[in-house]
Amino acid sequence: MPYQRGDRIMEPAGRRGGHQVSQQPQGKSAVDEHFAKASALEPEAMAKVKAGELSEALGLLSQMKKELDEAAYAAGPGSPNQGWISEAATLVEGNINFCNSYLPYEMLLEPSSKKK
Repeated sequence: MPYQRGDRIMEPAGRRGGHQVSQQPQGKSAVDEHFAKASALEPEAMAKVKAGELSEALGLLSQMKKELDEAAYAAGPGSPNQGWISEAATLVEGNINFCNSYLPYEMLLEPSSKKK
C-alpha cells in the first residue's frame, strides 16, 4: 500500500496502548524480572561463600546462572541488554568454578571438633 506525503501511518499493533508487547502489566520486562531475581540471590550466595558453606553457595550460584540464562533468552539476539547479561553470566560462572575448586578441600575450612 503506497503512502504519499502527509498520510498518517498506522501505529504498529505491538505499540498500541503505550507499551510494548514484550512488557508485562506491571511495567517490568521479563529480562528485568529475571535479572532482579538473580541480583537478589547474589548477596546471600556471597555470604554463604564467606561463611564457608560452599555447597549451599553453589546451589544459589546455579540458581543465579539459571535466571541469567532465562534473562538472556528473554532479551533475544541483538538486544542492547545482551552485553551486560552475558558479562554477569560469565562472572557467576567464575564464582561457580571458584567454589568448585575449593569443594574438595572443604574439610580444611571447617575442621572437625576435638573431643575433650
